[in-house]
Amino acid sequence: MSDIIRKFSANYLVTEYDNRSDWLKGRHNYLGASDAASVLGISPWMTNVQLYENKVNPVVDENPPTDQMLRGIKSESHIRELYSIESGDDVEDGTGKVLVSLEHPFMSCTLDGACVDKNGKPYVLEIKSVNYSRNWANKNLPDHYFVQCLHQLAVTGWDKAVLVARIIMPADGDVVTRKFEILYKENIGLIEALVEKERIFWHENVMKKIPPNRIMPTI
Repeated sequence: MSDIIRKFSANYLVTEYDNRSDWLKGRHNYLGASDAASVLGISPWMTNVQLYENKVNPVVDENPPTDQMLRGIKSESHIRELYSIESGDDVEDGTGKVLVSLEHPFMSCTLDGACVDKNGKPYVLEIKSVNYSRNWANKNLPDHYFVQCLHQLAVTGWDKAVLVARIIMPADGDVVTRKFEILYKENIGLIEALVEKERIFWHENVMKKIPPNRIMPTI
């Protein structure tokens, strides 16, 4: 399979880690795609203040993954392979590879999949294997996952990201699969705004060790 990530690396540098522990340590040197929602104050898991503390005083979480995390990790390779079969596109596993933006060197990402379409164009593949929650009720892509994809587009400079979500329904355990496409050109204003928010957070808070004001979620 083609080394897609290195072939289309005009906008970023690639560092590859041999194990998960080193990869986790390496991520602390940048704002990753999963950090984007925390910077904006819309992450369900981590506030912007908690993210700041994590970057200033990094602690690598060596705890074993939860059952849900383990399910997601185990299913990711199968979803990636199935997506390649169904789309007909070449897909590379991005596990262990940290892509660091050349234009914005405080930003990085690790891709679930790097794809090439039938026209030879690269694009991002993001995979989610999750339990159903109210975030999925209106069938739109939840905001915290949307900005994660915007961050990945900012780092790679590629034309689009495709997010495939495998959602386990609560009533009967049935699985619903939803696919979302996020285009760079349709979201360039949002991408630029996100990059600026992350730049301020990194340079004015993390680098100067000045805690940000906590962003409260909208009620």
